[in-house]
Amino acid sequence: MSLLQTHQNKFGSTDIGSVGVKGILIKNHKGDKKDIRELVHFLHITESIELVGIILELGIRDESNFFELFEITGHETIEIELEQKRFQDNKEIATTVTAKVEFHVTDYPEYAKLDDNQVQTYTITATTRALWLSPLKKISRAVNSDIIDIIKTILIRDLQYPAHRIIQVGESTARMRGILNWNTPLSHINRLKSHLADSKFTQYFIHEILTGTIQIKPLSFMADEAQGLGADVYRTFWDQRRSMNDDPGSWKTQLWNLSRINSLNSSLGIAQIGNAMGGMFASEWNMIDPMQKTRYQHIFNYDKDTKSTFSGERMKKPDLINSIVDDENGVNLPPMTELPQAHMRYMFQNEFQDGGGALAREGLNQIISANGRYLQSHKQALTAVTHDLDVPGDLALNPGKVIDLRLPKSTDPSHLKTYADTPAWQENDLSLGGKFIIWGVVHNIDVNGAYTSSLTVRKDHI
Repeated sequence: MSLLQTHQNKFGSTDIGSVGVKGILIKNHKGDKKDIRELVHFLHITESIELVGIILELGIRDESNFFELFEITGHETIEIELEQKRFQDNKEIATTVTAKVEFHVTDYPEYAKLDDNQVQTYTITATTRALWLSPLKKISRAVNSDIIDIIKTILIRDLQYPAHRIIQVGESTARMRGILNWNTPLSHINRLKSHLADSKFTQYFIHEILTGTIQIKPLSFMADEAQGLGADVYRTFWDQRRSMNDDPGSWKTQLWNLSRINSLNSSLGIAQIGNAMGGMFASEWNMIDPMQKTRYQHIFNYDKDTKSTFSGERMKKPDLINSIVDDENGVNLPPMTELPQAHMRYMFQNEFQDGGGALAREGLNQIISANGRYLQSHKQALTAVTHDLDVPGDLALNPGKVIDLRLPKSTDPSHLKTYADTPAWQENDLSLGGKFIIWGVVHNIDVNGAYTSSLTVRKDHI
């Protein structure tokens, strides 16, 4: 059985939990092409907010000796074309989402023959251009421009992405004047990205999405989305494990089933919130310059220094403790938000090494010193609440988008007022639900055309 085009319902949209597989075209080293939908047993496509690239995994059931006859050598390319028609909130609105992506084969990690020796099975792993090409080359050059412009140049010049496919939101606050030492293009991008902040001192994410673009946008932009200040939240998902079968042909039933969570598992790192707020990850940053005999020190104060947060209000901030007295020495202790030496980083490099200079302050060391304490705090807080959930498949569910999760409280709604002093109508769990960033997604399509999206989502407060 092959992956086939699925049927559309009377609203002109693809049935819930299905997708149209228009083609899976493989090309070998000789330029020969073949549509292998008849051979594919499953298809997984993985996107991540931390990856400039997408990963494809195909499961092949070969009963026609295709492996040998097509002369597979490991240098193949695979073009996937998917199509899905769906409506968002209104039966009158139907949109078509398409994904046409070229992958480069990197491995054939599993191979087996079944008992009768007439059937062979194997998997194919492939990636988009950046993940395939970057390990094959190294670059080194002098740079003197905005860091985002440096990254875009690498994407266009070295990884061969068209400029129109790179979408940038926000502006960085840092320029770099220095040398990119000999390394792979993605290594340079990842290093620069890890120290890059926007005007609100939040981190940037640079990643490729299935619908064909590379996204460059900061956490503060996602926070604005979540708080209704930017683009709309993509969709609200409800933790209702049953599907609605009443009047299955109605658009209300279609929308209900499109928006329900099939399964959910959670991981809580809520202690990290208090730690980040108290400064454990960003209190003190030091740069020692032996040539200039100077030392820089920054004390991070969460209440004063944090410029933006994701998805609204956090938990209550810890009280400033200014009045505690050390009995032994008779001195006031510092506020808990100004804990010294909680996280230290020493850099024994002089300011001129990256070409910056004491006044220009454009070397990478200066950028790290200026942005590091803010970025550390935000990154650690983003491990507060993590959910892994399965939802009906959607090609437009990509990393970086914001979704709203409605999870029921763990109690009988009729008891909310009596035992928790909570209005009976407020049935949603406000601590574990709410607005989340999609961190990663795996698009799963099986041999019958059934399609689910497995999401990893995060938020930075509880």
